[in-house]
Amino acid sequence: MANDSQGWVFSSFLFPGDHRADSNALREEEWADYQKGDLKDGFKAVEIKMYEEDSIPMVECMIEDFRGRKVHQKNVFGYIISGDLGLDFHVSKIGYTPEDQKFFDALVNGIKLIENYVPDSKTEFGYGSIFHLKNNWSRAALHYEKALDGEKNKRSLSPTELKVLIDNLGMSYGISGDLSNAERVFDYEVQQDATYPMFHCNLACLFAEKDDLDKALKQLKIAFQYRSNCLPGEEAMPDPSKDDSFKHYWEDPRFQSLAQSVCPTSTNSSRGWVCK
Repeated sequence: MANDSQGWVFSSFLFPGDHRADSNALREEEWADYQKGDLKDGFKAVEIKMYEEDSIPMVECMIEDFRGRKVHQKNVFGYIISGDLGLDFHVSKIGYTPEDQKFFDALVNGIKLIENYVPDSKTEFGYGSIFHLKNNWSRAALHYEKALDGEKNKRSLSPTELKVLIDNLGMSYGISGDLSNAERVFDYEVQQDATYPMFHCNLACLFAEKDDLDKALKQLKIAFQYRSNCLPGEEAMPDPSKDDSFKHYWEDPRFQSLAQSVCPTSTNSSRGWVCK
């Protein structure tokens, strides 16, 4: 739903099609319910017109008064059944004037049904981020993987967005315990950009989880070599001596020596302990 201060309102609902045979049947059902409720809710639809726009059944009407208040509201409704899904939309304007019709036409004519829709990589990136924020790592990885596949064929994400995508995809695999896929993802991006430190940090954590200290230390060294290449908002490099991924090595002299040399002091932040 969207609205503005000028009286325009747009809303749309997507729902299971259930028993509706087609778009016309959906219009008949929903419009009948609308008319039953209008008097109860304090308004009456007048100047009703039914027609089709690009095969979409439509209803147009005016509402002059709403619960004793003059509104002079124009309304346009559209109804679509596609496969097992139903969709309706509603565009309205309070204080309608003939000058508003041009925008009505532009908005309604811009609504198209895309059959067999396949999300592009930017959309899949957005889906993945929603699940990532909810800590649903398997669903996040599913959408991030599709986004990465799309980016391999055609780039649509910015360089920063692509780094976030790879970072989040690898972490989603790693947190869910799929270390082989996490390593595959981080190896891929290191090949694309070997100077981004967080990929090397993530590989270091991954090798530590796999009990390979030599590779973990190697990746930590490389990560801090490129620490100046952190993205805006990443604040600083994480402190390896306080990272649970390395907890098996916190007492190891080799690990302690490297951790102290690359991160002598750290501070607690919203992202955990980061090096000063």
